[in-house]
Amino acid sequence: SASAGLDNLDHAVAVTHTQALSARVFNEVRAQWTHSDLEAPPTDPVGPAVVTVGSFQAGSAANVIPDEARLLLTVRSRAPETREHLLASIDRIARAEAQASGAPEPSVAVTRGPAAPYNDPALVDRLVPALRRELGEASVGVAESRSMGGEDFGEYAKDGTRVVMAYVGAIEPNLFAAWQAGTSERYGIHSALFAPDPEPTIRTGTVAVVASAVRLFDSR
Repeated sequence: SASAGLDNLDHAVAVTHTQALSARVFNEVRAQWTHSDLEAPPTDPVGPAVVTVGSFQAGSAANVIPDEARLLLTVRSRAPETREHLLASIDRIARAEAQASGAPEPSVAVTRGPAAPYNDPALVDRLVPALRRELGEASVGVAESRSMGGEDFGEYAKDGTRVVMAYVGAIEPNLFAAWQAGTSERYGIHSALFAPDPEPTIRTGTVAVVASAVRLFDSR
């Protein structure tokens, strides 16, 4: 897997009781909730899993108890089985907590994002030698990605199409060396300070795409 599958949830809960929680109690509850069912199961060979509460909305005035509380969550997973496990667990936990509190049935809406890309091993074995021949042995590496970022490239494989997703290095060599030495920050593609080295990056990407296409059209 080159990155993570991504889903967004809109979770509305009716409010029947209020309770003041200290920061410590809130964090303890959050930890227990997150690490009970909302993690990759032991059978997941690729893991891990991430559930993030990005928004909590309840009420509009300081002295009025709201009728509803809403959580907006993002779920990231790397295996289809884990994805379904997480979504089912969130739904079950929300309904069980509402029932235990005597609250009305909650509304749980899931906005499905892209599935996690999965690089076909046979296709990787076929393309890597061609890429190393064109770009140099030391310039092409094969490593297991642990990224939990969402990437829509995985949608290409939904119909069973075999795919390979590759990354092209874009950092200017001196800046990369400074980052490795710990004397400079490394800014990723979502940072406003991300500044790729244009000419070699475009050239390398072009060579990689052409070399891959030539190898795939070669029936040998």
